[in-house]
Amino acid sequence: MMLNFVDILLIFAITFHWAFSTGAFLAVKTTWSIPRFILICLFFRYFLMSYGY
Repeated sequence: MMLNFVDILLIFAITFHWAFSTGAFLAVKTTWSIPRFILICLFFRYFLMSYGY
């Protein structure tokens, strides 16, 4: 099954929307700095990768 350009554009739009809305929610509800947030994301990513996901 081949995805066309409109499908890919829609997937990116949904992904960016959720990313920005989640980031805005975390910015309002927490007092994390940007470097702390990036480190949390990296540690979470490598934690999942260490279990093979």
